[in-house]
Amino acid sequence: MEAEQVESIMGVRDLLSRLRNYFAAAVLFVAYHWYDALCYAVSNMFELAQAVAIMLTILFLASLLLVWLHQAIRKKYGWDVLGLEELNALKDADIPRRKIWKRFLRWIMLRRWTIFWIGSAIVGPPVVALLLRKNKSWSSMIKLYIIPGTFISVLIWIPVMKGIGWFTWEQYIRPLFY
Repeated sequence: MEAEQVESIMGVRDLLSRLRNYFAAAVLFVAYHWYDALCYAVSNMFELAQAVAIMLTILFLASLLLVWLHQAIRKKYGWDVLGLEELNALKDADIPRRKIWKRFLRWIMLRRWTIFWIGSAIVGPPVVALLLRKNKSWSSMIKLYIIPGTFISVLIWIPVMKGIGWFTWEQYIRPLFY
C-alpha cells in the first residue's frame, strides 16, 4: 500500500510539474509577442536611431530582469523555468540517427557561436546568457552575453519591423487610431 501511495504522489508531482511548465510556456509566448508588438510600434513611431536607442534600453533592462528572475526562481524553488538543463544535457547525450531534430539541437548546442549569434536574434539575450554562462558572475554575463546579444537582436529586428511597417503602418495601423 505504501508503494502505491508513493507512486500516486509522484504521479501528481509530475502532473503539477508539467502544468507549471505549460503555464510558463504560455506566459513566455505572450511576453514574446508583446515584445514583438512593442518593437514594431517603436520602430514605426520613431526614426531609426531613436527606435534603436529605445529598444536597446528596453531589451537590456528586460534581459536583466528575466535573467535575475530565472536565477531567483531556480535558487528558491529549484525550478528551471525555461528548461535549459534539458538543452544543456543534449551536449553529452548519445542520440540515435532517427531523431534528427534532437541531433540538430545537439549540433547547435556544441557550437557556442551558433547559440550566441542565432540565439540572440531568435530567442533573445536572456536565454542566450543563461545557456552560455560558465560562472554565475553578473558582470561577466552582462559584458559577454547580454550587452552584445541585445545589440544583435535590436540591430536585426528594428530594421525588419521598420520594413514590415513600411508596408502596413500607414495603410492599416495609423487609420485604426484616427
